[in-house]
Amino acid sequence: MSSLSVTVPAVYQEFLSGSFVAYKTTRPFSAMALDQAHEQCNAVVKGAGGAVGLTDNPSALT
Repeated sequence: MSSLSVTVPAVYQEFLSGSFVAYKTTRPFSAMALDQAHEQCNAVVKGAGGAVGLTDNPSALT
């Protein structure tokens, strides 16, 4: 990772621009790793009602 700017400059620029994180809010420093954001989405689906409960709620489908 320390030599990424030299070995793969395009990927390095994407890291600098924040392409490998998820933003749940527009607040500064609120970015999180993509796998953590994915786990939070999974927790919502596993919550009360699960995936069936989500499909019964029209607002959850938009």
